[in-house]
Order: sequence, then structure tokens, then C-alpha cells
Amino acid sequence: MPTVYRNPRGQHAMRQWCSEALASAGFPLTSTTLDATVGRVELTFAGTGRTQVVMAPGTSFNAAVALPWLRALSGRWATTVVDLPGQPGLSDPRRLAYTRLA
Repeated sequence: MPTVYRNPRGQHAMRQWCSEALASAGFPLTSTTLDATVGRVELTFAGTGRTQVVMAPGTSFNAAVALPWLRALSGRWATTVVDLPGQPGLSDPRRLAYTRLA
């Protein structure tokens, strides 16, 4: 199954950049990893209370890139960002095929 990365070195560099960006965000974040039928899915949380906003960044985006929006949204609402599988970030790097969605 093809991945979003050209090679393992690129995958490692992107995962490291995302991890470092989230760790130095400058506001409180938590995260968890879910094992779903489409692979590993990374969720990043900010704000307090029950999640009221769920952000699913589109093609080539992830929680690390979405930090400005996450900071703004979480100041008012508890917010969750989903790193989508098959996109650069901390979730499963394999591109989604129709058979995996079933």
C-alpha cells in the first residue's frame, strides 16, 4: 500500500517536525492514538471541557500545521484535531484505498 511519503527518511523527518511543533506549541495540548479500521489515528486536544469542535485538516495538513487555528478555537471551545490517515502527520501514512474504508 503506497504511503504519503517518498521514503522512510521523509516520514521520519515529518513525524519529528510534527512532534516537536506540538511539544513547543506554547499552550496546553494532550493527544491520544486510536487504532481504527483505516489504521492508526492521532488526535490532538486543546481547551477544557467536552469537545465541541472537531477539526479534520484536509490534504497535506495536520495538527502541527493547524496550531494557530487550534489555539484560537480552544480559547473558547474544547477542540480536537484529527490527523487524517494517508496524510503527512502522526497518523497512519498509508493512503486510503476504497477497500480499507469498508
